[in-house]
Amino acid sequence: MIGRVKDTVVGATTALFSHGPRPLEHTLNHRGDPGLLGPDSVSWRVIGDAAAFVGGIRALVVQTAHPEVVAGVEQHSRYRDDPFGRLNRTSVYVTETTFGAMPEVDAAVAAVRDAHRPVRGRSERGMAYSAGNPALAAWVHNVLTDSFLVAYQTYGSEPLSTEDADRFVAEQARIGALLDASPLPTTAASLAAWVGDHPDIDRSVALANSIEFLRKPPLPLGVSLGYRPLFNAALATIPTSILGAAGAGEPAVIAADTTILVTGASGYIGGRLVGELLDAGYRVRCLARTPAKLDAAPWAGSVEVVQGDIEGDLSAAVDGVDVVYYLIHSIGESSDWMEREAAGAANLRDAAVAGGVQRIVYLGGLGAEEDAELSLSTHLQSRHRVGEVLADGPIPVTELRAAVIIGSGSASFEMLRYLVEVLPVMVTPKWVNTRCQPIAVRDVLRYLVDVLGSDDSAGRVLDIGGPDVLTYREMMAIYAEEAGLRSRIIVPVPVLTPRLSSLWVGLVTPLPRPLARPLVSSLVNEVIVRDNSILSICPGPLLEYRESVGLALARTRAHDVRTRWSGADGELLAGPLPTDPEWSGGSVLLDERERLVDAEPDAIYRVVSGIGGERGWYGSDVLWEVRGLVDSMVGGPGMRRGRRHPDELRAGDALDFWRVQSIVPGELLRLRAEMRMPGVASLEWRIEPAPQGSSPGTHLLRQVATFVPRGLWGRVYWYSVAPFHRFVFPGMIRHLAAAAERAPSPDK
Repeated sequence: MIGRVKDTVVGATTALFSHGPRPLEHTLNHRGDPGLLGPDSVSWRVIGDAAAFVGGIRALVVQTAHPEVVAGVEQHSRYRDDPFGRLNRTSVYVTETTFGAMPEVDAAVAAVRDAHRPVRGRSERGMAYSAGNPALAAWVHNVLTDSFLVAYQTYGSEPLSTEDADRFVAEQARIGALLDASPLPTTAASLAAWVGDHPDIDRSVALANSIEFLRKPPLPLGVSLGYRPLFNAALATIPTSILGAAGAGEPAVIAADTTILVTGASGYIGGRLVGELLDAGYRVRCLARTPAKLDAAPWAGSVEVVQGDIEGDLSAAVDGVDVVYYLIHSIGESSDWMEREAAGAANLRDAAVAGGVQRIVYLGGLGAEEDAELSLSTHLQSRHRVGEVLADGPIPVTELRAAVIIGSGSASFEMLRYLVEVLPVMVTPKWVNTRCQPIAVRDVLRYLVDVLGSDDSAGRVLDIGGPDVLTYREMMAIYAEEAGLRSRIIVPVPVLTPRLSSLWVGLVTPLPRPLARPLVSSLVNEVIVRDNSILSICPGPLLEYRESVGLALARTRAHDVRTRWSGADGELLAGPLPTDPEWSGGSVLLDERERLVDAEPDAIYRVVSGIGGERGWYGSDVLWEVRGLVDSMVGGPGMRRGRRHPDELRAGDALDFWRVQSIVPGELLRLRAEMRMPGVASLEWRIEPAPQGSSPGTHLLRQVATFVPRGLWGRVYWYSVAPFHRFVFPGMIRHLAAAAERAPSPDK
């Protein structure tokens, strides 16, 4: 069986180069005529090797990188109707000029001159061309010579020495001279440089059409089995610079040391993706309208940042880039946001083409037009349109389509979070019964990175989703359980239109209304995975919805935003980032104070770490005692636990109704509240260098009280005690600073 398949492939491959007129048919009529080069030439060895099959296909690919040459092929060739023709004519010409007697050489050259005589016109960039032009003839000839040499050195029976490689190029230059081609390099090194650095290499629509045809020509199955390996072998020998310009790149694997451009790096997904790409070994460049917005990102010092706008000049941003992640959206930014999204995608696509980018990866939205009882929302229509615009070019695009992404900062998840936390009873539209397939942010990021390692993902639209298909009502119920809230009462009614719903959501959540309205309109569309191809392309376990919600809540409960990217776990990825919008991460209520202290860090730390117990809380002790009494009455620890030691603290120590969560001597003390309350509270002090211009010897003491409310009552609680904070917290930091300034040095 294997033998028959092999014979079919070999026979079909041979047919690629032996279709049509038979070369050297009359050679024996010219006995004693060695031809132009003769049997002792290096050309006989190179062109006679099977590697020449690869060289011929390579030449066709590289030749398309010249706009005027490819215009001539597109406008004057019948390659679409006769896919064998051009390849076979090249084969006949090369065979006869290399191995034929001189009459056959002359006849082959004359045939080419006759074929080229009517080939003239204008390319897409408006330049006139003629196939008889010596410069264009030189491009075609030199690329052919270079391709045969590279293919032989890579796949031939025995690589040539430098001397023999130069002899081959000089021999082929004699053939090029017969067609008046000029210039004609005569050494292998000068030839490679001439081709690789040619100033006319550029992209065009004709190039894209030719490359697409060469990649998948309409060949019979048996012939296709032979052609595909040859085509892939040819691509493997083309330098990245030329491959990108020729638009032929369909890389099986994007190398880990390549450069990647991330657009939207200050956004929810982009801010997390950058760290994952860095962990994977990629070099990362970020495009930002305002680079200062990325200063707070934990990876800021590990990336290159280029200032620019997605609708402006992107040439500097894509220069030297192999892959672009398109994570931009303009939803709700203006009345024409849909048009702007499409225009931005087109601008990026064109810049990527000009810059030789190999792949574009885009994160879009789920939703199938043919399955929707209602037409897709404007939000989802725009997401799909952006994908279509990006794919309308020669660069392979991988489009991943997702529904609600579960993680702190995701707009859809934040909307759900606020609705559930704030409203114990909800009168909702019918969309609460729409099905959705949410996915954890950890899994989205894994897919975004892993698609670079698969050739099967190139040029495809792939649905991605978690293992659970749920209604929005079910998602809300699970969120309430994970957040420790009472079951929410949900009453769906048919009279709330998407417009009214968006106004209602705007009142309850901090999401900007221009953003909330398109999102709410999308909730009427069922967004579930229809094609599970991604599971075979990027296999791996997926988080269930309940688990992903727990991870998203964990970081907020701990009052900890992500401050590093290296070795991140799922909890870190799901939690908040410094670059996230102010409305993300759930409600975090703060009381922040700072004060300059004329003391050394150790002195300040000794005072701060001595707080509580018999020393009290440095002001408003009566209020602290009252709060402790109330806590004891409702079953909390109250103030009766005191301190383990009057001067020493360790992580995990009880401290009145607090517990020591984090401690860094001389720098940090963080306490977590264990009193009974509808939320989670912490109290933190940091000792930092004083701002520039401060008095010598001073340091900054920063005090932050944080509260994450649980549900409506959590918010009521915070605002009911907020008036007392105006007495407690200012006095606390003032008295701590004064005590530190009075404290004697340990060496006195």
